[in-house]
Amino acid sequence: MTLRRHLSAALAAAALMTFAASSAVAGPWSLAPGEYYTELRGSFFSASSYYADNGDRIATNTLYESRSLRSYSELGWKKHLSVQLSLPAVSNTFRDSDDHIATSNSGLGDFGFGMRWSFANGAKATALQLAWQAPTGCNPALNPALGDGNQALSAALHLGGTAGKNAFWQASAGYKYDYRSAGARSTDAAADGAAAVDWADHFTTDGAVGLWMGDLNVAGQWVAELPMSSGRALETQWVLAGPRLTYRVDERIDAFAGSWHSPVGKNVLHIDEYYAGVTWKATKLNRMQGFLGGSKRP
Repeated sequence: MTLRRHLSAALAAAALMTFAASSAVAGPWSLAPGEYYTELRGSFFSASSYYADNGDRIATNTLYESRSLRSYSELGWKKHLSVQLSLPAVSNTFRDSDDHIATSNSGLGDFGFGMRWSFANGAKATALQLAWQAPTGCNPALNPALGDGNQALSAALHLGGTAGKNAFWQASAGYKYDYRSAGARSTDAAADGAAAVDWADHFTTDGAVGLWMGDLNVAGQWVAELPMSSGRALETQWVLAGPRLTYRVDERIDAFAGSWHSPVGKNVLHIDEYYAGVTWKATKLNRMQGFLGGSKRP
């Protein structure tokens, strides 16, 4: 398999990885009608290596950089039901081996829309999350691209609860189908065209454990996507994990910072991403009910 083909798959997966990582704040706890949570997050990563099809990490002799500013909002809509909206502005750059900018593109990245139905929303929480991800008119032929040009439908079951007096946990497991053409499931490119083989099924999971120390929450997070079946020549597999620090300024405002790192993968870039941001919220959820909660104690 050529380096160019590996990198093409790896760069397309990078947009999905950073999208999933930034949305991992969503957990099983849901907002009541009229409540809201809004997050503005800036992030940056550079990558000079990728994981090949056999999982080996290989240097590229180039540098891929990505900077983004993402808005994520969750709104309590109906009893038990909240909706989520996400949209980033992205700037991606290739640098050659002499650290010269070979090419650079900027614009809007992939748009995300979700709905979460809460079954239980107390000290223990359970919810069903449905989501749709779509490109905002990006051209996947750009190099570097701002997205892979595909759409994605996903469903996941989220669970969460308290861990002792000062900690909470949350975790999810689900399924995602990403595709170029919704009805195309063929593996025969010669018969059905390129769009018919541009699809993949994935198992998804994410989670976090957060410990409160006064007004500071120290959390560890993970998010992963594992291949199930695909019409593509190259399947992608990625895992991200990292710390997050959240300082609760008051009942309505949080400041946060953290990082994501990819310890293993297949046909994806090796990523070390760093992010920081601020949130605004109005909610009756308490500090033991995930990242969406306020400052009050249970």
